[in-house]
Amino acid sequence: RHHQPHHRHHRPLAESIASSTRAIHAKLNKLIIARLPLALPPRCADPSNYVSGLLHIAPIYRAFETVWEDILDREHDANTERRASDSCDPERPLLDSGIFSSDDWTKKSEHQPSVCTRIDSVLQHLYMPELMRAHRLKADISSLTGWPDHTVDEQMSNIEQQGHLGQFIQHIHEVIGNKPHVLLAYSYILFMALFAGGRFIRASLEAAGEDFWEQRPSPIKPTNRPSQYSASSIERASGLADKDVNSAPCSAHAEHTMPLRFLHFKSTEDGEDLKREFKQRLRDLEEILTDSEKHDIIQEGVCIFENMVLLVQQLDEVCAHVDSEDGDEVSPIYSFAGMVSPINARLRDSVDVAKERVARSSKKS
Repeated sequence: RHHQPHHRHHRPLAESIASSTRAIHAKLNKLIIARLPLALPPRCADPSNYVSGLLHIAPIYRAFETVWEDILDREHDANTERRASDSCDPERPLLDSGIFSSDDWTKKSEHQPSVCTRIDSVLQHLYMPELMRAHRLKADISSLTGWPDHTVDEQMSNIEQQGHLGQFIQHIHEVIGNKPHVLLAYSYILFMALFAGGRFIRASLEAAGEDFWEQRPSPIKPTNRPSQYSASSIERASGLADKDVNSAPCSAHAEHTMPLRFLHFKSTEDGEDLKREFKQRLRDLEEILTDSEKHDIIQEGVCIFENMVLLVQQLDEVCAHVDSEDGDEVSPIYSFAGMVSPINARLRDSVDVAKERVARSSKKS
């Protein structure tokens, strides 16, 4: 049987991911609408519930970003040893070195490098340090709680072993170890989520006002670790320097010092330039991927959403609240997973309202 060419012309990978995840994406959008107001005043007196949410989201970003960086570092070191020896055939299965023992491997016809040079090139090309979020999430948690870095790390390491989040983190390490190309699913879904719906989330959080974000959080669930006194941050959420702020198109977002670095970018275009670059790089790489690898990426995209639904259930248990109107148990933190792709018109209207509130607040100050 002849191999099918690995560069057939299909619809763009991003469109395939969106199509395959449409139903569960809609479900997660509903969760966002139900939960976001519960993290903000008047329903919440301080940011403690938001911090609880960050402590469950941060390990996910840390997991796939760290694995990605480890792969690139390892492959950089290995390249000098195998530049000419690994002639990667894209039609042969890509297997991780951990799947077989060294004895078993000698019996296999497939190539063994932990990431073949072809996939290594894909991951190198798509990696954009400006999009990485783990360090920004940790900075937000530290700013909000007053915890030193080592305490933030301890809290994250504790929480990432609990409930379904622990299973999800383990899955991330295992699936990327076996199929490094599925990093494309994690990067596309979890980075592009920062735009579209992420803008709505950010505008809503900013509209809560600086007074809200300066409140000392009550003990943080699920560990009930108390926050510590911390002086207000003087660093801009965007991270932009003075000389860059004046050229930023959204000055209100670029200038404020609320602890919302996670949803901001060190970019004079508010991250839109990074989004364009990422999408272009993804399109450039599609011809390099086999149909089987694209299928893996699309399926992992669905898996990511499914895991995030289960994470919402875990957070509902951590921060158990009952909605008095319909009796549905809801969490006072939002589901971040549903922020992928454009959210419906009702949410876009809410974004505009929230932005107007931010602008008015900025003028008063």
